Amino acid sequence: MTKNKDKIERYLETRLWNCKRQNPETKLPGTNQLLGELKSYYFVPVGNPEIAAKLRQKIITARKKISRKYTLTHKKIEAWSKAYQLPVPLMRQWVLIDEYIMNKATASSVAKIIKDWQQFNAEQERRDCG
Repeated sequence: MTKNKDKIERYLETRLWNCKRQNPETKLPGTNQLLGELKSYYFVPVGNPEIAAKLRQKIITARKKISRKYTLTHKKIEAWSKAYQLPVPLMRQWVLIDEYIMNKATASSVAKIIKDWQQFNAEQERRDCG
């Protein structure tokens, strides 16, 4: 049961995170929808009131966890954008949508690559014009 329990928790968190990450403006799937998905994917007897209550609690916990994760991710985006002088919308895309940037070190590397590229282009233009 523990193995299935861990799978259910991971599923709920992944499902909610992907929804929040891909469409932050839309509402997350409802509790009944998630219970239906658990019933069909994991064959959980959600008709049993005791099991349904436990699963509802897991859904609430997963929602809170994802909400905190999303808030912290946005704080990181703001901080990295400011620290590396990169536009917030671009940083948001790279972190949340494309998932290119997963940590501060990667954000720093990307910023360095962009700055090197800009410097290279500026030098090329000076050579071409001069």
